[in-house]
Amino acid sequence: MENVNRRGEKYFIYCGKTKAGNDKFFASQKSTSAAGEQADALPDDFEVFENPSNALVTVRRRKPTNITESERQFVQERADSLSDACAVQVVIEGNYLVIYEAERMSLSSNSLFGDRMDGLFARRLAEVSRDFSHRTAVMRFKLVDKTKQRYEVERYCFRGSIDGWISLYASGTLDKLSNKFLPVVAQLDRQQAQPAGLGQRFDWLSWLCSRSIWERSQRALCIEVMLDWFDAP
Repeated sequence: MENVNRRGEKYFIYCGKTKAGNDKFFASQKSTSAAGEQADALPDDFEVFENPSNALVTVRRRKPTNITESERQFVQERADSLSDACAVQVVIEGNYLVIYEAERMSLSSNSLFGDRMDGLFARRLAEVSRDFSHRTAVMRFKLVDKTKQRYEVERYCFRGSIDGWISLYASGTLDKLSNKFLPVVAQLDRQQAQPAGLGQRFDWLSWLCSRSIWERSQRALCIEVMLDWFDAP
């Protein structure tokens, strides 16, 4: 049994034994393991889980939830329609629909080569960064009444004095809350996608060269685009 994460990294799923003799399941990027044999399938109460933040693959017990996959897909499609970079991921975590946003470069408003080159670079970089960059939970919808399909919305506050989830004091259906609050996430995402200054381009070239977690082919693709960007007339 195998699993490939969003970064293209392959994981093998293993079944081993605990000290008490019970089955244990785990994931590894190694094709062999002294701790167990590759599993053909998982029991119904286990699942392969890819961490939305760092794409790390693990095996865990399924968490009970009253949220359906169709509800998650509804919010995902709504978020995708608003996000230019398609860098938003919606995940079911218990009775929460959590919205993760991929980190993107913070760009200045000064453009050396003009909006056309910045747009080209932004599109090419987004193809890679949306799969390889770290993702952060920024908003979530909490299911409070399944019968009435009523949710409440919370936003993550990154201020040092709080650093946690805070209520936005709004409740309603997913349709209502998505229409009202997802555009806020998309607006912040677009504000980060302004043309870059030369200094920040050098910063990003250095960053791309140092990303050891990236596959060489993906890193080389972005570096090639970046160098073309510098050489543009």
